[in-house]
Amino acid sequence: MKSSPYENNPYTSSSEAPTQPLPPAPSLPAGRGEAVLALLLALLAAFTANSLLYGGLALGSALGIFGIFTVTALYLLIKSKHFGWYPLSCLAFSLILVASFARSSDGFVKFCLLLLALTAYFLGLSQIVWAPLYPAGRLRSLNGAGRALFLAPYPQISPAVRGLFVKQTPEGTQRRRVGGVLLGLLLAIPALAIILPLLVRSDAAFEGLIGRSVLANAAELIPTVLFGLMLFLPAYARPVALIHDDPEPSPAKPGRFPPVTLHTFLGAVSFVYLLYLFSQLAYFFSAFRGILPEGYTQAEYARRGFFEMCVLFSINLLMVIIAIGQVRREPKTPWLTKALCLFILVFSLVLAVCSASKMGMYIGAYGLTRLRVLTSVFMVCVAVALVCVAIWILAPRFPYMQIVVLAVLAVGCFTGWMDVDTQVARYNVDAYLSGQLTTVDVDHLGGLSEGAVPQLARLLEAPDPQVQAEARAALADMLREHYRVDWENGAIVLEPWEEPLLRSWTWTQSQALPLLEALAPKLQAELQE
Repeated sequence: MKSSPYENNPYTSSSEAPTQPLPPAPSLPAGRGEAVLALLLALLAAFTANSLLYGGLALGSALGIFGIFTVTALYLLIKSKHFGWYPLSCLAFSLILVASFARSSDGFVKFCLLLLALTAYFLGLSQIVWAPLYPAGRLRSLNGAGRALFLAPYPQISPAVRGLFVKQTPEGTQRRRVGGVLLGLLLAIPALAIILPLLVRSDAAFEGLIGRSVLANAAELIPTVLFGLMLFLPAYARPVALIHDDPEPSPAKPGRFPPVTLHTFLGAVSFVYLLYLFSQLAYFFSAFRGILPEGYTQAEYARRGFFEMCVLFSINLLMVIIAIGQVRREPKTPWLTKALCLFILVFSLVLAVCSASKMGMYIGAYGLTRLRVLTSVFMVCVAVALVCVAIWILAPRFPYMQIVVLAVLAVGCFTGWMDVDTQVARYNVDAYLSGQLTTVDVDHLGGLSEGAVPQLARLLEAPDPQVQAEARAALADMLREHYRVDWENGAIVLEPWEEPLLRSWTWTQSQALPLLEALAPKLQAELQE
């Protein structure tokens, strides 16, 4: 009789089955430097989370993000040997951008600057660690920022965090003290959120020692811990993973397209652009002469095709960079390729200059807005990129991407520190009071942040009574946003809706609120409505 395949099988008997322990989960090495990094980042992540949740992008969040950026950068600089000026410049610009959060109260602009700061930060980190893999002067260097943001930290969160708790040795795994400390702090915070309010209510002396604000802030602990944990995990895993992730540079690939294919493609595109340029020549350059084309208002003239042109600039830049990159691997770049690419860049630059001139006409007629300022900033960055790529075509060793990145970061820092809302309000009020603008949009100024308050106060003395009334109404609305208005014996009593906290402090707001308080007696009629 044929024996069963399950007979005499040692794994069929539970009593005799061999026990093979599972291999321990992999963990990234964690020494004394990683322990210090983890403790510092845990504190900074909690502080940043609390500031972002309850103070927004202001002084508190600026200090927290500044600290996270600085600590991680110092860790990588200590662990790595790449101390180039370019990554250090990117990191320095990221810190300057973050510090500008305490300058203004314009949330939208600061959000855009946060994205730019994160890009500069990740680019700097990748260049510190992967400088040989991603040459800084080329478009490919931007891949390092994307890899540092999306690929490196998140799959490595578990191994990086596990390395804080256990250490793998030939004898097995050993527990680390730093992991236990972090876990203890994490578990203590929700417990303290319950215990501290009880202790404050039970004893007056303890209440005087701790402060009454504990009761009000106890509810912030749980959201702070959860959001802080979300910030800490990638913030710690990112630098640790970057240090231990050392990929080999990929071999250079030959050009995929022969020169004749690229010439045909670029020639067809250039021919269409040439026809377009000649058909719209008078229309384009009318802005330089201050002449409005027939059938157009100034708003229609400025807006027509503007956003399409923005997309076109990006396409042309990418197209030229790819084309030159395809033939650059040949011993010598064909002159026809250079000529066609230069024509496309010059055409794009002409369109950018014409668009900027139309925007200048528009601003001269209707004044500034936040969107018009940001649009002008974008046009400056586009012009710099076009010029740098053109120089790169003529001089192959020119580090065009380094110059473009640093120029964009410099423009971003300037934009953040000049306080867009303040400049918009100042320009419009100056233009109106000088007679350059026949009217001023007070409703738009009232919708800006606190940076517009000093300029709205100037309109209280405007020659037009209607403008004065609109300015008083806008200032009254701003005052109500920050203060509860009461009356005692016919006098105005202002009580802040929230206690002023350091985490939500901005320089613009610190200048605007005392001015609003001083203007309250002049706004009595509007406040009583």
